[in-house]
Amino acid sequence: MRKTVLILLVALMLLALPASAWGYNTPTVSKGHGVVYGMLTSDSHILIGGEYGFTPDLAIAAALEKEIKIALKYELSSSLAILGGVTDFSPFIGLNGGTALSRDFYGMGEVDFTVNNSKVNFLYNLGLKYNLAKNLDLRGGLHGNVGDGQSQVSFGLGVGLKY
Repeated sequence: MRKTVLILLVALMLLALPASAWGYNTPTVSKGHGVVYGMLTSDSHILIGGEYGFTPDLAIAAALEKEIKIALKYELSSSLAILGGVTDFSPFIGLNGGTALSRDFYGMGEVDFTVNNSKVNFLYNLGLKYNLAKNLDLRGGLHGNVGDGQSQVSFGLGVGLKY
């Protein structure tokens, strides 16, 4: 119950912020394995992303919607990872977190910091993943950014395939 209340409070906080669009990943990394996901967003875009683990702690991740995001992800623990990479031709650094809410539900979020044209932006997402089968999940949530005068919230819904 406490986890559910905490997730709802974070979601309400993020809804109060101006936003546009971004993507989804969990903080866990598996060597030689990864995930590919596709989502439809409320602003009529298709989001395609994925990641692949090179070591038990290091993965490469990418997402494509309005712009491309490419990052290296280092798993600090099963519930926290640090990311660094490039998005929209600007470097970024971020944190990716997640927690199991039940056997099949998983809450995940990400906050990235970037500077583009001398303007500071915070990119974020807050989502849920529901395991439909061992290698297939349904995922969705809110994603956006704060800064640069943008104020649009976007919702995404799609599927993920683990391999």
